[in-house]
Amino acid sequence: CLFQEKPSQFLYRYLSCIKPEDAELFGDHKSDPMVAHYLQRLTQDSNQHKVIRNRRYKRMQELISEGTYFSDEAMKGRDGKLHYQMIGQFETEEEREAKVREKLLTEEAKFSSFLLHQSDRQDYLDSNMVEEEEEDEEDEEEDMIQSGSKEELAEQFKNIMIQ
Repeated sequence: CLFQEKPSQFLYRYLSCIKPEDAELFGDHKSDPMVAHYLQRLTQDSNQHKVIRNRRYKRMQELISEGTYFSDEAMKGRDGKLHYQMIGQFETEEEREAKVREKLLTEEAKFSSFLLHQSDRQDYLDSNMVEEEEEDEEDEEEDMIQSGSKEELAEQFKNIMIQ
C-alpha cells in the first residue's frame, strides 16, 4: 500500500484530495522531511483559501449594504444572459428606455459614456436575440423530428445531408 510504504509519494500524488483534518494520519511519518513539507503545504493552502473566501464574502457584504449587489446593472454585469432570461425579456421597451434615461441623468452627461452605454446595450440585445433564434431553431428541429414516420424522417435526413 502506497500510503504505508511511501507516504511522501502518496502525499505528492494525492495532496489536492486530502483535507487538513487528515494530516494527523501522517503523524508516524512527520520525521520524514518530504512528508513534513507536504503537510505544511496542506495547512498553508487551506489557510490561504479561507483568507480569499473571507475577503470575497466581506466584499459581497459591503456591496449588499451599499445596495449595489442586487441592482439591475450589477446583475446584468455578472451574467447578462441569465439576467435577460429571468428579467430582461419581460421588460417593455418603455421600461428599458426609462432605465437608459435614468442612468444617463445620474452619470456625467458625457457623449463618450452615452456611446459606450449604447454599444453595451446593443451587444446585450444582439446576444440575446441570437440566443433566442438558436433556441427557436432547435425547437423547430425537434418538432420536425417528432412529427412524421420513420421513412419521412429518413428522407428528411437525406435531404439535409445533400444540402
